[in-house]
Amino acid sequence: MGGGQDIILEIRSAMLRSELDRVDELVKAHGEEILCQEFGDHDTFLHNAAALGLEKTIQYLLAHHVNVSVRDKNNYTPLMMAANLKYPNVVRLLMQCGAEFNLDPHSRDQQVFRRLTGPVLQVIAEERAGRKEAVSATPGETTTPDSPSSSSLSSTASGEGASGHEEAHSVGLAAPTSYNGLRRRGFFNRNQGAEEKTPLLLPTDPSFKT
Repeated sequence: MGGGQDIILEIRSAMLRSELDRVDELVKAHGEEILCQEFGDHDTFLHNAAALGLEKTIQYLLAHHVNVSVRDKNNYTPLMMAANLKYPNVVRLLMQCGAEFNLDPHSRDQQVFRRLTGPVLQVIAEERAGRKEAVSATPGETTTPDSPSSSSLSSTASGEGASGHEEAHSVGLAAPTSYNGLRRRGFFNRNQGAEEKTPLLLPTDPSFKT
């Protein structure tokens, strides 16, 4: 099964409002593969959620095996967006499920990485150190540490999604892939009544570029 553009927009709108029960209904009706579809500028649901720091929505998506390393038309991955917009918890979630920066020094990934500071950079260092420890503990293997299981991610996402909303910074259907694009559309000054558990962290570095 699949879904048309209207279904994709309905799922995206529900996700950005943290209505994960509604998302699950639509996914069951139209097939899990709809969560992997691209739209607009090769955006995905995971790009949208990462750009807005929606942790429970990201957990739901990861539990449904979306591509954690998918890139948009600007060659941004969800990890790059979360790091650029300073969401350390999202960065940790994505890295625990296998996301990583392209290590090529001339890549777009490294352009983003070189600008990172503070908690985001610390999280990346911790996750990389954890991977090295796991590899050294099992000589001859090149696997990374076990990522959170689908069942644990799904139960966390569905449990909290059913009892209340996570922080939702927008219900707009347009999903730009840069900080300035998000800001122009009011994503950082609108709240649809969702419980805001943590303050929204915005880029403050004068060298921040989109």
